[in-house]
Amino acid sequence: MMINNTEKFENELFYKWIDDIELRFKLTQCVREANVRRKESYTQKEITEIVKIPLTKVKQIENGTCKDFNAINNYINFLDCSILNYISPFN
Repeated sequence: MMINNTEKFENELFYKWIDDIELRFKLTQCVREANVRRKESYTQKEITEIVKIPLTKVKQIENGTCKDFNAINNYINFLDCSILNYISPFN
């Protein structure tokens, strides 16, 4: 059975619990950018101490399985990555 491009695209996105594909896409982009920034400046352990997010949640955020939106938001905001940067005002 061959997977079409849409299915492949959806399978590469994080946060499967979010139904809206566009939101999942933009949140995935944002978290991936934040993860790159985090690796440039901090360890996961340092993030847990500074942002007060448990290490397990930091790992879940970075691999796209975290269901705690507040933790995700705190992580990306601390790393200066806002999902608003990925949303066009003219959609």
